[in-house]
Amino acid sequence: MSKSRTLAVAYVGCRTSRERGAKGRGLSVFDVHADGRWTQVQLVEGMVNPSFLAVDRQGDFLYAVHGDMTDVTSLRRGPDGRLVVLGTTSTGGANPVHLAPDPTNRFMLIANYASGSVSALPRNIDGSLADPSAILILPGHPGPDRVQQLSSHPHQVAWDPANRFVVVPDKGTDQIFVLRFDPNDARLEICGRFATKPGSGPRHVVFHPTRPYAFVAYELSSEVGVYGYDAQAGTLDLRGVYRTIPADASSGNTAAEVLVTADGGMVLVTNRGHDSIYCAHFIAEQETLHAPSWTSCGGHGPRFASFGVGSDQLLVANELSDNICAFDLSPAERPTRVPGSEIITGSPVCILIP
Repeated sequence: MSKSRTLAVAYVGCRTSRERGAKGRGLSVFDVHADGRWTQVQLVEGMVNPSFLAVDRQGDFLYAVHGDMTDVTSLRRGPDGRLVVLGTTSTGGANPVHLAPDPTNRFMLIANYASGSVSALPRNIDGSLADPSAILILPGHPGPDRVQQLSSHPHQVAWDPANRFVVVPDKGTDQIFVLRFDPNDARLEICGRFATKPGSGPRHVVFHPTRPYAFVAYELSSEVGVYGYDAQAGTLDLRGVYRTIPADASSGNTAAEVLVTADGGMVLVTNRGHDSIYCAHFIAEQETLHAPSWTSCGGHGPRFASFGVGSDQLLVANELSDNICAFDLSPAERPTRVPGSEIITGSPVCILIP
């Protein structure tokens, strides 16, 4: 049998801590083959909860925030995708959950969930990160959930398509912040604040690939919001809110990742509890979501999802069942599980294919 060629390299972040009941062992590196198989080629151990990953804008370096901790690790990517650890730096906050490079590639912005802050860390010449040069505390009153909304809890730092503004869903205060970052003086400032329904818990945002719209997953209310987005002003205008679980579904669900397909026609949200993938069709002319459907995620606790090699495949990280499942999006109606595609790996929470 001929050896299947390698199409890409995939990086999988996970939970490792006893407090999380985790089974992960570290940051995993996989070769992704043309026949759909994944082969693990490296495991970077000794990392606590490398739970969200990002690469710099040139793709030469990878960065992993350590969930429930206070730091971020920098790694250099080799020509074959293997990783070399460069060092670990404080994020200037607690429980970092998301990070993204700025447009100049000179800084990494990090959302610190527990401390309610966004920090900017300069990138050194060797790719490692320096101590934070800016830390912005997000203001606001906690939402009504006395367990998960104790203070400001930013869950993402997402650059808009024009790379002018950073959009930050704040699960703790039921707000979506719009920030501006000036790399010349490493200054973060708030340009706008947009309230969401009390108790909704906005978690993640994604932008339509060609039209002026954004979609926001509300974690606590299991909903997704459709927004008009003004790229010049950095403003959001709510057009509609849709439930991400069926009307007759039992309580106990939280929405996690939100994605939009490359053609902008399909919005996807992962549901933890209902353990499903919500799928609805976006009709831009009507600014609405239509024909919702639900597909089993193939496991339990689908925390994160991303597109695979090509935009017609969806990958779902099922944290609580220790597996990643692949789904075919090409029929354009709803995700379809790819037979034999399951990857077994401990407590996966993030998948990155640069």
